[in-house]
Amino acid sequence: MNNTLRSQSAGYRVYLGMVAGGLALLLDAPAAAPQSNRPTQAAPGATPAGLYRMKKATVMDEHGFARPVPAMTLLIPTDWQFQGGAQWGEYSGCTTSRVMTTFKAASADGKFGLELFPPYYWQWSDDPGSQRTMQIGNQQKAQVKGKPCDVMPPMSAADYLRRFAVPRLRPGKQIVSIDQFPEGMQEVQQQARETEASWARTTTPMQVRADIAGARLQYTLNGQPVEEWITAIVSVNARSWAAYNVRGGQGKAMHYDCSAYSILAMRAPMGQLSERRNFFRMILKTIKADPTWNAQANGVALNIGKIQQKGVADRNAIIAKSGEDTNRIIKEGYEGREKIKDAAAANYTQTQRDLETFRNPNTGETMELSNLYGHAWVNDKGEYLLADHAGFDPNAVFKDSTWTAMQQVKK
Repeated sequence: MNNTLRSQSAGYRVYLGMVAGGLALLLDAPAAAPQSNRPTQAAPGATPAGLYRMKKATVMDEHGFARPVPAMTLLIPTDWQFQGGAQWGEYSGCTTSRVMTTFKAASADGKFGLELFPPYYWQWSDDPGSQRTMQIGNQQKAQVKGKPCDVMPPMSAADYLRRFAVPRLRPGKQIVSIDQFPEGMQEVQQQARETEASWARTTTPMQVRADIAGARLQYTLNGQPVEEWITAIVSVNARSWAAYNVRGGQGKAMHYDCSAYSILAMRAPMGQLSERRNFFRMILKTIKADPTWNAQANGVALNIGKIQQKGVADRNAIIAKSGEDTNRIIKEGYEGREKIKDAAAANYTQTQRDLETFRNPNTGETMELSNLYGHAWVNDKGEYLLADHAGFDPNAVFKDSTWTAMQQVKK
């Protein structure tokens, strides 16, 4: 695969990896002292304190292929509402990421919420002539209803949140503080170093830098005071390209491909956001890309350079023609094989941190859950109950279904 196509397909796979694992990085800073998770007396039918009754939510790709397919799953509280989807798009000026998964989950009263937004891309050059070329290209794309890529200098995650994310996602809301996530920062920067090292072995070496931050907001929602983190990871990839001056001479200029991803909103009642860090972290660690969909989408990225049209029929044709590649992707684990080649693998392996695997003894199905909650049960409705202690009998508390203890899978 040539460098250009490798860059395109790697960029596409990176986004899938971001969804699979990058989100959990945002909450890996030391949390506030945890509250006791021991159950207390609860009203009949209510969930005792410290226990979480969860359901599986599915992000469906309704339009990407011949028929709707599940793209991603996660666990959310059973009384939360959920909506999500996958959007396929055309090439933009600086990325070949053609599918983006988003979702929104919230409690019935809206006080608690979790939302994943699509990534954002932009480009820059320190050569004025190259900047004009980028802008002209954007104008040409706009004339044919293409997707342009904004032209502006690289920026930190904190600046991106202040200047773009918050004004666009929460217009009119004020930022109270910009919070840092030290442990997550270490992980993101390590991934950047690995990606940079992999590109150093090609004919187009690249400089990579990345950071993360969270903007804390306070506002009123439905008459109730809430606080919220809007979080993001920002990555800047820089390469030295040829540049031509007005006299016809050739020189060098730095070209920057920039992206903001894992853009996430986490909302809680005023004063409860920090103490709910582990709760949101638990949910984020259950996010899992469907392996078949993931492999098919990666197969499209690997072969997209072989065709010109980009519709549903073309994607299905690619899948049919690359069935052998798709099967290998599923069997071997695409991210594992490409660990050094792109940042997707580093993000994917991040999801394996602080997780335990549980098996449903009735069906054999396995589920990876945060090790903050070492005991799990599943009922006949497909709901899950999580706790950090043994000795609790959910069948004595919840009379509306039958619960079975899930088995920890020892590795």
